[in-house]
Amino acid sequence: MNDRATLRLWHTGTTVTLPDDPLACVQDGPIVHVVINRPAKRNAITLQIWRDMAAAMERLAADPAVKLLVLRGAGTQAFSPGADIQEFPRCSAMPRAHAPTTPRYAPGRSRWSA
Repeated sequence: MNDRATLRLWHTGTTVTLPDDPLACVQDGPIVHVVINRPAKRNAITLQIWRDMAAAMERLAADPAVKLLVLRGAGTQAFSPGADIQEFPRCSAMPRAHAPTTPRYAPGRSRWSA
């Protein structure tokens, strides 16, 4: 049985099945839907998702075909509560040099920076 999440694309009106990846990018013409894909955990964001999201934003910012980016959560219960608290003990034990940085958008620029 296939329990993978689906996503309705606004631009074309089609429905797609999301890959099993915890962060999925689905292109719909000039629109890219970046989907946090952990509906069973209400799309709580893990450290790996933070890293993958930063890399995806860099890649999408450099793509001239992308005109609009939509950040979404999979499922119907929640967009995202934020960080996955189950990772707090592991992340708080990390040396500062290995701690994640949150990507920030610089207004007036088309690049994300840490």
